[in-house]
Amino acid sequence: MDPLSQLSSTLIKHENFQRVKYNKNNNCFTLKITKDKEIKMSGLTVKMKKQMWNDYIYQKTPTRNKDKSSRMHDGIRNGIARGTMVHEQLRDYFNLETRQFLDKYNNYNPQHPFVTQAIYALNEWKLTPFLSELVVADEKNKMATSVDALCIDKNGKLIVIEWKTGHKDYMFRGSGYMKIPTGTNRLFSNCPYHQAQFQLAFTIVLLENWFGLRVDKGFVIYLNSDGITPYEIPSYILHSKEVFYREFIQCVNDDRKKKKKNRKKKNKK
Repeated sequence: MDPLSQLSSTLIKHENFQRVKYNKNNNCFTLKITKDKEIKMSGLTVKMKKQMWNDYIYQKTPTRNKDKSSRMHDGIRNGIARGTMVHEQLRDYFNLETRQFLDKYNNYNPQHPFVTQAIYALNEWKLTPFLSELVVADEKNKMATSVDALCIDKNGKLIVIEWKTGHKDYMFRGSGYMKIPTGTNRLFSNCPYHQAQFQLAFTIVLLENWFGLRVDKGFVIYLNSDGITPYEIPSYILHSKEVFYREFIQCVNDDRKKKKKNRKKKNKK
């Protein structure tokens, strides 16, 4: 059995396959406990933002025709809209049959240029697309996220991708330092590049533990008007990802306990 078929078989037969889903209407993840019971799960990225880079301020190169506040909001809105479009089109490229994808994104509904760049790069790098937006979870700590992209490389190894879009200097402009890991104080700025590295590392933790898979490498792939650049997760983050994740989870659980305690105090009053 070829690596792609083997991976497909492993996922489909696994007891956790499709147990956790993203509910778009309620904007949350849900985990199926029994046939008739589901529980809400926290989104990994939302919790990471709160615990690790809650003081991050979006940094954008100013333009001359608008006031500073307006420029900032326009940059954020445009970035979110572009990122959503690119992620949706790349999801379809991975999950639809080739003919379905080409029929959907035609002259009347063209591919975004970043998507065209990404498809070309995947072929150049000999990465075979497998699946996009596979949902994974940490059941014990009620945490879930979706994987941007899973690929198989030329050696049959599993590769995980996190897509990032933005203006050309967006990725490396931070406004402070990451709060976790605490043992690396002031080593990591809170710029989107480091956010993405840890986000991908923690996603790999959930993926490996949820499905029992072995990820060989992870890449943050940055798409912008200048082209496409892959950034492999540094070995010191990848090898310590479980340690960093446990510290993050400890902070999340401490925060949950604190909120629960405050609610009890409020109810007594």
